[in-house]
Amino acid sequence: MKRFKLETDNDLDKMRLQLAELEKLLKSPIAALPANTEADLDFRKAYYHLIDGELDLAADDFQAWRKKYPQDPRGPEALYRRGQAFFLQRRYDHALIPLYELVDKAPKSPFATPARWILARSLEETGDFKLAREF
Repeated sequence: MKRFKLETDNDLDKMRLQLAELEKLLKSPIAALPANTEADLDFRKAYYHLIDGELDLAADDFQAWRKKYPQDPRGPEALYRRGQAFFLQRRYDHALIPLYELVDKAPKSPFATPARWILARSLEETGDFKLAREF
């Protein structure tokens, strides 16, 4: 184990903050995601942006991930996470596209039900109450 020489109490505080951040990351859902392939690493990166509140980056990364790995079975989750990122930004009109694609193309996915809820809420926010009730 490597020993660190601390010059000031401030250095110790910095190390404690880094340790706290590392512990949060290890307890997050990201720690449970696989990291064996390039697709796994790209998915983890996009998911990290979502959890970290970098919603624009998350939406872009999930879109890029879907284009780069179109045959990956996590495609429905990437659509859901992209829609979720837009919804959290209150960009409801943008959230409609990936969520509707998910519900239309993968209705049996475990992400279809929560996608329908976010889709309905997004439609409500855009003023389309009739269509929102259908979802």
